[in-house]
Amino acid sequence: MSDRLDSLLATPDAGGDHGHASLGGAPDVNRLAKILAKDGTNLLEFVAKVNKLYQEKLHKDPPFMTFVLVGVQSAGKSTIVERFMHAVLNIVQQGTGTRCPLDVTCIHDPKAEEPICDLSGQELLASGHRISLDETFRRIVEHNRNLGAHDRFSTKPLVLIFRSKDVQNMRFVDTPGIISNQGTGRD
Repeated sequence: MSDRLDSLLATPDAGGDHGHASLGGAPDVNRLAKILAKDGTNLLEFVAKVNKLYQEKLHKDPPFMTFVLVGVQSAGKSTIVERFMHAVLNIVQQGTGTRCPLDVTCIHDPKAEEPICDLSGQELLASGHRISLDETFRRIVEHNRNLGAHDRFSTKPLVLIFRSKDVQNMRFVDTPGIISNQGTGRD
């Protein structure tokens, strides 16, 4: 699949007569799944190539790939998101850190020398437009700690738009960890 994307990017007209690129059917999808299962680095390269194809050959906004991270408490879900973003943005701690979903849309912005953040949420005390990375982190941590102080979780997500020259166009939903202690549901 990666080779086909490379060949599409190398051609003057990716879409032939209709302006649409065909990436194949189920066999290509199955092959791609096997490749990605072997090496996560291929995923980042694939996303970059798809985004480049959309931007340069199809003259369209690149699609956002969405990754929903689900797992047991303290499994490293927030850390994975931060690795893709090259920034620390969510509470990371032993026990329960993330107490509500964090819905992050990453937008590649070559003009953003420093990350630019928009943060909102139905239960968030202070939303912010074009706030700094440090302020975004502070507000997300404060919100999760406030939920923890009241011994509760929330299904209402924090929504973060993260613009940076160092990210690919993609979307993550970082969910609270699954608690294995069924008796109390507490740390």
